[in-house]
Amino acid sequence: MELYENDNLFENDQQYLLSDSYQIVGSKTPRRYWIGLIVILLSNISLSIVSVAIWPYLHINGLTISILAIALASFHSGSSIGRKFFSYYIEKTKSYWLLLVTSLVVTFIGDVVYASYPHISSIVISRFIVGFGTGSQVVLQNLLSDSTDSILLKYRVSKITLFTSIAYVLGPALVAALSTIDIPYHLSTSTQVERYNYFNGITLIGWIAAFLTLISIGLALLGKLLDNSITKHYETTNTDESLVRNNNNIINNNNTTTFPYKSQKSCIFPPKVTIFIFCFSHFLIFNAGMILEMIFIPYIIDLGGMSSYNWSLTKISLFFMGLGISCMIASTVSKKIQNQEYLLMGSILLVIVGYCLMILWNLPTFSVASNHQSPQIFRFLLGVVFVAIGFPIAVSSSIKMFFDLFASIHPAYSNVVFQFSTNLGRLTGPIWTALIVSNIGPNNVFFFGFIISLTSLILLLTLKKSTKYISSVTNIQRNVPIISDDDTDNYKF
Repeated sequence: MELYENDNLFENDQQYLLSDSYQIVGSKTPRRYWIGLIVILLSNISLSIVSVAIWPYLHINGLTISILAIALASFHSGSSIGRKFFSYYIEKTKSYWLLLVTSLVVTFIGDVVYASYPHISSIVISRFIVGFGTGSQVVLQNLLSDSTDSILLKYRVSKITLFTSIAYVLGPALVAALSTIDIPYHLSTSTQVERYNYFNGITLIGWIAAFLTLISIGLALLGKLLDNSITKHYETTNTDESLVRNNNNIINNNNTTTFPYKSQKSCIFPPKVTIFIFCFSHFLIFNAGMILEMIFIPYIIDLGGMSSYNWSLTKISLFFMGLGISCMIASTVSKKIQNQEYLLMGSILLVIVGYCLMILWNLPTFSVASNHQSPQIFRFLLGVVFVAIGFPIAVSSSIKMFFDLFASIHPAYSNVVFQFSTNLGRLTGPIWTALIVSNIGPNNVFFFGFIISLTSLILLLTLKKSTKYISSVTNIQRNVPIISDDDTDNYKF
């Protein structure tokens, strides 16, 4: 999930640099670009293999699904903090390579701790450290795409996106190969030997993730030697929202002032209420997506699984390969759709349908079936594919809609609320899932995903008239204030 959000933030950051002018300046692609692409590939393979293998790794070490939830929440929290830290860090150092080496060293430390000490505290801390290190991804991508030529810039952006997507196909392929490795262990009881012999490649996966990060560090140091010049100063305040797209204008939050917008009768809700509802819908979208990320492998796997499917890790990894290709194709196709509102609602509807397919209903009472029952495997996996495709597109569309419509309206308020909803959604999603699974059961967690996705869609439908009006006035009368300041929010509509 982090992949698609970083990819979207990167594209928003770069879009204002793309113009309709196609003048070729003859710039030669620097060596740092190709080195950086390999670093992106290796770093994301490292992330993907750990994300696929983390639950069996926890289970063979006697840890529960609650620890998995805390580890995932810790990773995403570290990523949010790291993104802000490295945005500040690049302003001070003015060196992309120093930032890259620093972030990779931090990630390597987290990978080593994760592979070395499979205990509760060390796993939670290590995932936070790794998440913190990956917070530099957007800044790194800006380094690699740096070009004054629009065609060359588009080419580099497309290659960065492609390499990132390929990593999330190669990662599961590597897990599929490693999960079949049989390495003897000398343990005290036969029960432990049986558990470890079946998934003994899992321990090796953690070390391979660290090894890939170590190779990335070596490549980054090589890149620093080959390109020792100080690159342009990357000015940013909050990479997530600092550059706000408003058609052809990019408004820096530090320089944006709040205009005394006048209320219009076409607005159903006051502006701050509209922004809050939209951000709450964004929060629900993240919760819905995090449910699948959290529960899929513990539900379907044969090691500590909760269903009757009993899939091996090899089989799961092969499914993830196909899922990665499907998501890559769907993401590419979705970028051809210009209407972000329809794309957002359509993708949420896809998530709703997906969770409906994953739920085993008791008809005609239309209640959720017992947690000891599972739907047919084809139906369940079809639901997984729908959710996996719909969620990243929904996140991408939601971010783009926010940039287009709300980011320059009460900027201090809107940007804080939107960022808070994003971070809170990634933090609470795994926790809600673990609580429901532990106390009620897995079928009910799919029902919970269905409910919050449906609620998100309903909230967006209630905002349709307001967002349509804001969009139309913004495009036609860019200099005309369109919605109210705090002192006019009480107007009757």
